[in-house]
Amino acid sequence: MITLIIVLLSGTAVGVLLGLTGGGAGVFAIPLLTLLMGFSFMEAKPIALIAVAIAAFVGALQSAKSGHLRWRAALFIVFIGSLASPLGQWIAFQLSHQWLVYSFSILMLVMASNLFRQAFAMVGSRCSDNDSIQRPCMLSEKTGRLIWTKKCAAKLTAAGISSGVFLGLYGVGVGFILVPALSRSTNISVQATTATSLMVIALMSSIVAGGMVLDGVTINQTGLTFIGAACVGAVIGRLLSLRLSSLTLKWGLGTLMVITAILFALIS
Repeated sequence: MITLIIVLLSGTAVGVLLGLTGGGAGVFAIPLLTLLMGFSFMEAKPIALIAVAIAAFVGALQSAKSGHLRWRAALFIVFIGSLASPLGQWIAFQLSHQWLVYSFSILMLVMASNLFRQAFAMVGSRCSDNDSIQRPCMLSEKTGRLIWTKKCAAKLTAAGISSGVFLGLYGVGVGFILVPALSRSTNISVQATTATSLMVIALMSSIVAGGMVLDGVTINQTGLTFIGAACVGAVIGRLLSLRLSSLTLKWGLGTLMVITAILFALIS
């Protein structure tokens, strides 16, 4: 009974964080599954992948209704990322459990530092107009769609490759690559960046997880319960995201990442 409660609470917590942040907070799934439920890193990956995929679909579909989703850009990145993900999976199989844990903990600290940097920037400046800055991928004033140039395709290809390798290696955390990449490469709105990132995460995670299942990877009852709880938490998180400021989320998420990364590295 106690184990079931831990699984339900952990899954719901991850889902809430996913709903709040739009996919990047899936990094918490791996430490929780490993530290509290006894999974190895490689056993936790498919569980985290499926939980993140479903939670991202929830957010992406909600955003798509408002017309913010950039389908062509999302599908292009998913295609490139899916081709690159086997490389990340191959690298993961070359590393021991301990090295995966250490490198993952370091990445969590890097993600936390980026969140703190963004939070300081938000406090220090009043705001910037993303539409007025020249980017490789610019929206057409006539059609409202992205203008596809060689430079634009190259930037989105780079985003797809890095996201695919990262997803294949760790299974989670792609949102922290995609959102900055889209923000630097395009002049689409913040809402469109989030919606497009969510759809990429949902589709790419589904493809990679599906490949693992076809390779014979199975998920036990504990993993399925965790995934179900994460789905419920994602809905809650999306509702809470309307009430919390971006600055509060960055400070809170960054602090939680630092604590989790240290515990993960020391205990695993």
